Amino acid sequence: MKRSLNAVPALWMLLFLVSCSQATRREQSQIHANRHAAVDLEAVQALLWAGEFDFALALLQSQRWENTGSVAAERRWQDLMRRNGQDQQVLLALANLRERFPGLDPDLDYLEARILEDGPTRAKQLERLHRRWPSHPWIQLGHAASQQLLGNWLEAEELLEGAPMDGEAGSFARALLARQSLEQGRARQAFRLLEVEAFEQGRELALFTYMELAQATNDDRRLRRAEAEIALRAAPQADPLDATRIDLGMERFFAELPWLRDASLDELLERIDQYVARADAPSGWAQQPRYEMAGFATLVQPEPRSGQVAEKWLAANRFLLAGDAVGRGPEIHLLTDTSSLQVPWPGEDQELTILLARGVADRRQRIAQGGTVFRGFYLRIDDLERGVEQIQRRMLSLGMHLGWEDLGPPESQPQSLANPNDLESQNLPDRLRWQRLLVGDTNVQEQELRHLIVHEAGHLGEILPWLNHGLPLLQVVPLFLKSQSDFGNALLWLEYRAELRAVASAEDPRWLLAEIVERAQNPRDSYHAPYRQILRQLLQVAAEEEAPALADWDQVPPATMRRWAQELLAREDLDPIPPQGLELLWRELDQLNLFQEAPLTWPPLDPINDGQVESDG
Repeated sequence: MKRSLNAVPALWMLLFLVSCSQATRREQSQIHANRHAAVDLEAVQALLWAGEFDFALALLQSQRWENTGSVAAERRWQDLMRRNGQDQQVLLALANLRERFPGLDPDLDYLEARILEDGPTRAKQLERLHRRWPSHPWIQLGHAASQQLLGNWLEAEELLEGAPMDGEAGSFARALLARQSLEQGRARQAFRLLEVEAFEQGRELALFTYMELAQATNDDRRLRRAEAEIALRAAPQADPLDATRIDLGMERFFAELPWLRDASLDELLERIDQYVARADAPSGWAQQPRYEMAGFATLVQPEPRSGQVAEKWLAANRFLLAGDAVGRGPEIHLLTDTSSLQVPWPGEDQELTILLARGVADRRQRIAQGGTVFRGFYLRIDDLERGVEQIQRRMLSLGMHLGWEDLGPPESQPQSLANPNDLESQNLPDRLRWQRLLVGDTNVQEQELRHLIVHEAGHLGEILPWLNHGLPLLQVVPLFLKSQSDFGNALLWLEYRAELRAVASAEDPRWLLAEIVERAQNPRDSYHAPYRQILRQLLQVAAEEEAPALADWDQVPPATMRRWAQELLAREDLDPIPPQGLELLWRELDQLNLFQEAPLTWPPLDPINDGQVESDG
């Protein structure tokens, strides 16, 4: 247990009264000559951030007050010693200084007073010292700090008027002024006082004061900023390819984003390089080659073959998506916990990169469940699994309460012919999914993942030619304009084509059709308009063949559904997804055993039968 200074009266007598052993005139002359010597504590701070406590203490020894006259250095030495539980050594050191340098000295008076543990006692002592030494900067600031801790803000404000903002006491003064500004309701001014020292110079006092003020104001953005800076500066030594180093640099970047609202993509990439380099992680994104889309959009090439930084990050299971588009501005996303496949594709001389990710570093940055924005596509497995859980719960609930044989439309409902204007489906999506699951060779997760994969593959028909040859403006501008007119969004024609190709190319399109019906019936869905158009067009083809109404499409063979979609593709002069490409894709994905996770038992366990699955299930 630490002993307070009040518990050692004999030592106090020694500190204040001893004078029998005096320093030589030469020693006293030297210490006063160095009293205002410039002391660089940056190297000490760097060692402390690196966790090298003993080395920092050893380096600090030569810069202490007795050698340089630096109160700042002696304060830091005192703090480090006390942090290490060596309070007694601090007291003995002060006694030794009093013996070597007798007489009145405000520096030593202050250094003795600041380590008093009892707050009111410390405040009274600093007040007495301030009356004796009213112009001593450290005593003035120490007195102000003690008044702030006691809640005497008016007294503290008077003491801080004209406080020294330069010299070695400047950092202490700015920290106290920041606290004072916050108390007076000037939060922005408080944080501005600390920003340069906290984030550019990495000074511990400023940085931790910044964090303290952020906590006091419940400012989550500034708190995250401070915590990310602290974590980055205190990063332990590790393999540069260690993903934690990339994560530290990127967390610092994402924490800084609110202060980079007007930054260009180039400036953001330079910031990323700056932060990850500080974390000793591979950098170079600012020089990474890009895909350019005729001035409409630019995307940093993220595939492993596009540059060393991308290759090294992918080896650490990290994948950066960075780009800029007209009307959207720069976007930066870091996919984490990734695995990737290199898949040959018909008509392409380069393999495609298929990326599977289980997380996004900054969830405040919205990112789709999947995306075809480079030479390949990514899939958010973590996001997909949340949707899987919802469907599983719904299907199990329906099966338990209705019975698997009762999920169809009422038998009394007369079968009618398809009508493009009748989108009533009488629970068709559930029945289509139920039919597919009862085949017995699949589960909800596999179907959701296959659906997402074939949809993203449906985008390759547009994206790959653009990456190879550039954006054909004469062809796509009319499509943008029509999409804006039909769907209220210039890009939704891409979703229309991708989903139509998926239905036309899937071996069994029932799972795809179930989602099309759901989204077409939901006006709040982001893809409502293009999916509703697909459904109406499929109904038109079905009506031409006198096929059943939409509510009875669970009776339509999957091959017929696929043929209807192929007919629509032909009318649009579009090709389906290359079947050889899908075969290669399924073969590579099957090796990852992604489709074997979280299987769903069909039919569900029968509680009456002790949880045993029926043999004919």
